Amino acid sequence: MIRRGFVGLLLVVLVGIVLPGISQAQTVLRIEGQPAVRLNPTWDAGFLASASDTDDTTEIHWDDAEQNTKISVSTFCPGQRFALTVEAKNPVNAVATGAVQLVDGMRDTDLLVHVKKKKPGKAQIVYLTEVLFEQGNTENGLSDLHAVTFTLSEQ
Repeated sequence: MIRRGFVGLLLVVLVGIVLPGISQAQTVLRIEGQPAVRLNPTWDAGFLASASDTDDTTEIHWDDAEQNTKISVSTFCPGQRFALTVEAKNPVNAVATGAVQLVDGMRDTDLLVHVKKKKPGKAQIVYLTEVLFEQGNTENGLSDLHAVTFTLSEQ
């Protein structure tokens, strides 16, 4: 008998702007794509020890700023059980720092740096989760809900 299971991870994306001396009307950070992303890694029990899922349907955009800025990321996920990583891909007018492991209670971690002043830009946001069969699944009532926050601030 083949038994399929999956783990649910639901992401709620929040946006923050922290730029002293710059009005929010001048600098805007926005997310395009689904406000909630669901990752559902699945596996056939007995055949795979782990499963993964990715989502690349989200883009982050920013308008021009009067100074060099950066975009950081953090998450809030009480009782987190499963690994979640976020990465900025194909940045325009910024430099991606690589994959960032999202862990409940983490400090803001740089995702994009050297966001060029006076130039709008964007980047694709890719979420990746990988789970082990032993960690449980939604059939056992297990899932994670992340509130992911992106913050634009001075560099």
